[in-house]
Amino acid sequence: MRKSILVAVIVVFGGFVYAGTETLLRNDEPDLKTCERALELLGKGERSGFDLLIAPTPDLKNGQTASLIDSQAAPLRNHVQSLGELHGFELVAAAEVGRSLRKYTYMCRYERGRIYWRFTFYRAASDWRFEGYQFDGNDAPVFAESSHSLPLPNRSEAIAEQPRPTAR
Repeated sequence: MRKSILVAVIVVFGGFVYAGTETLLRNDEPDLKTCERALELLGKGERSGFDLLIAPTPDLKNGQTASLIDSQAAPLRNHVQSLGELHGFELVAAAEVGRSLRKYTYMCRYERGRIYWRFTFYRAASDWRFEGYQFDGNDAPVFAESSHSLPLPNRSEAIAEQPRPTAR
């Protein structure tokens, strides 16, 4: 029950956050290195990871930025602590819409669960811009995004491998 409440809090507070148009380096390819540096910190529940992703913009001043980060950092830290030790993160899905919108999904792996981070990039002309992020613990979108499928086990082999009840 407690885990469900924490996941709900993260989904509500995690939401989808637009980080502004002038954050992260511009390049021919999206800047995943900055996202991964942020994940190293965020995966441990450290607030400073948000600072790498969210920069003040003309429409989001320093005070508003700090308030936005604080509103997300505390629930994330509490949830991360409930999941136990961080065992790393990995890129689990990538998607492109046309030639100007990309989303990369990472999974932070913990002892007792996982958190997914989705980073969105947009290319208006020739440079990619970091647009925003989303984090949650919901598996369904990741399976929908993933193009990697596994072969199904042969049903007769799967049944044969199950332990048979013993008579007493």
